[in-house]
Amino acid sequence: MSNMGQNTVDKSKIEEINKIYNYANKLILEENKTKEEVVAVLVEMGVSEQKASSVCSDIIYQVSLDKERDETAPKKTVKGWLTFFLISVCVGAIISLGLGFTQFSLSDYDGYGNISKYLGAFSEIYFYIFLGILGVYVTISFVNINPNAVFLGKAYLIVLFLNNLIVLLIGSYANSHVGSFSQLSRSLVFCGVWFCYLSFSKQVNDLFPSKKRIVYSRDIILISSVVIVFMLFFLAVLIESF
Repeated sequence: MSNMGQNTVDKSKIEEINKIYNYANKLILEENKTKEEVVAVLVEMGVSEQKASSVCSDIIYQVSLDKERDETAPKKTVKGWLTFFLISVCVGAIISLGLGFTQFSLSDYDGYGNISKYLGAFSEIYFYIFLGILGVYVTISFVNINPNAVFLGKAYLIVLFLNNLIVLLIGSYANSHVGSFSQLSRSLVFCGVWFCYLSFSKQVNDLFPSKKRIVYSRDIILISSVVIVFMLFFLAVLIESF
């Protein structure tokens, strides 16, 4: 019984230490906090100053080692199918942005209510701007081998897939060319194929190892913003339908 109790205590201590390390690691890598700032945060959480300083020193040392390995390792570059994907994303986002503004008309929302009409128009413009910015952001992140690149690439594909799916379901697609049923259907396939590629490609996993991938707070805010805009639009439509 005493051994079992000791094992339980040891396990809880290990879990507590791991939580401290993970949190300190996040503050240093993702939020670019200095050692002094992280130590202060950990001390406020009840960690002794000596232990907090030791944890930060270990993490900073490991980061320094990883940086040295990266600098001495062969330069990683995007190539092959990943290059084709990035060209498709960047060009597609820019074209969508241009076509969105040239084809936009407030009269398309005349059938909506007073509130939802303007919310609908705003959400359409916002989406085109968002998609253009995100497409360029995705391309830059992959080219620079940033740790958030894979998350951004998948987020871009999910947003594009859901948008095209909604357009198809409500039947508001064009009769031909850009925005047509066939074009939107191909886009759905495009999103599915490239999402699988980003998930299972050896090149992607070599360039962006899972343990080194990071999702920044700004990325969460950027992606969440488009979801919030669409939710507000559909809520306004729902309210005015009663």
